[in-house]
Amino acid sequence: MDALVVRRPRFLVVGGGYAGMMAALRLASRDAGEVTLLDASDVLVERVRLHEALALGRDVTHPLAELVLGTGITLLRGKAVHLAARYASLEDGRTLPFDFAVVATGSQIARRLPGAAHAMPLEHAPMSTLRPALLALAQRGGRVVVLGGGLTGLEVATELGEALPGLGVTLVTDRITPALGEGAQRHVRAALDRLGVTLTLGRVETLHADAVAMEGGEKVAFDLALDCAGFAPCTLEGVRKVDATLRTEAFPNVAWAGDCARTDATETSPVHAGCKTAMPLGAHAADVVLALSRGEEPPVFRFRDTGYCVSLGRHDGVVQLAHADGRAMTFVGGRTAAWIKERIVRYTVASLRWQRSGHDYRWMRIPVRAQRPDGTERVTS
Repeated sequence: MDALVVRRPRFLVVGGGYAGMMAALRLASRDAGEVTLLDASDVLVERVRLHEALALGRDVTHPLAELVLGTGITLLRGKAVHLAARYASLEDGRTLPFDFAVVATGSQIARRLPGAAHAMPLEHAPMSTLRPALLALAQRGGRVVVLGGGLTGLEVATELGEALPGLGVTLVTDRITPALGEGAQRHVRAALDRLGVTLTLGRVETLHADAVAMEGGEKVAFDLALDCAGFAPCTLEGVRKVDATLRTEAFPNVAWAGDCARTDATETSPVHAGCKTAMPLGAHAADVVLALSRGEEPPVFRFRDTGYCVSLGRHDGVVQLAHADGRAMTFVGGRTAAWIKERIVRYTVASLRWQRSGHDYRWMRIPVRAQRPDGTERVTS
């Protein structure tokens, strides 16, 4: 009598960014089954370092093949355009069957500003043309406008101001990111002033080919405009609102992670887009589909935010500490903050390699409080 052959579960991870790579490596390290990682690119881009690539010419990519080396993960190049219950459809007509999937397609510059076509988005793809253009502009005293006062815009503007002093840099935004408290915002404004970056506060009416038209009539002329005004999720069918286990009713065998998902989990700090949430979400998504493959109850996502960090050139920065609900606490500035920020950024890729070696990635969680029968409180992390 022939022996019964039991097929191993097939796991598909869509997206090779911070969340997707973490999910694939976690599944592989648990020997969960056959793991396939699908991405349209063959590199992981450290988006938290794109301002360094722009201003300093640094390579901020890591080959996917190197990150998954020795794990047994199957790498596939392609773009998923549709998801069904048990397969994904690719742009080139292929279909990929799966039993369980993690979708982590990430995000891109939103391009929401009127006339945004006149600005270049801060993405890795145009970097080969952007940096030479910036160097040429710096040599002849050209003008660059950075659109957006979030963390990305601040890092781009200050990095350019420090690395290319011949460049006229203007940061255009309606406000400096509210994620930073009043003291941290004052520190940011002082850094912009020290680095020669002009801050123009107000709402953008529209972009023209050579100037930003502000509400109220002011115009800010430029030779090159960089769009850093927010991100939008790259998803198959719109951003996914997921439950506390990172799933939807329509796809109970799929977990969604990273910037393409929004969770209504109650045992977390606010879950904003970014690598600080993408990696915990990716790791948890892997735990969810692994539990499903074993017939177990999927775990609930828990996350405890600690704040934000932003570099202001190579020798300055802000580390904004925060309460669990996101309210700003104290902050650290200057060289100490720059040092901390660099270590945090290094930790992202180091964590992926750590997970690849079989050591589980961990993150801070809001404690779960439960009452014992005797009325005392039990707290678990």
